[in-house]
Amino acid sequence: MKRALLSIAVVGLFLLFGILLGVQLVSEELGIDKPIPLEINQIETKLQNETFEELVNKGEKVEEIGRFNFFSDLGEGVANGLNKMSRACLSRMVATIHYLNGKESSY
Repeated sequence: MKRALLSIAVVGLFLLFGILLGVQLVSEELGIDKPIPLEINQIETKLQNETFEELVNKGEKVEEIGRFNFFSDLGEGVANGLNKMSRACLSRMVATIHYLNGKESSY
């Protein structure tokens, strides 16, 4: 069993090394490995073009509409539901353990 696990681990490492080597060779061949410098001047001019009034108008519009993110609300609801369910299950298990030990439970 140990020999099989060792051989599987060695084959897995060879495959991982081969994948990493292949990705490196392909990126060098396509010229992806050469970094492109960030031009800060473009970002600064874009920020300077927006006036203070435009920013205030955008802020007021967000306040009128309100912030709503469907996926955040959905995730929050699922998390709250799972939290309540896990607490109920743990409470039930603790009560069962107390009952099996012969103690009175207040749960």
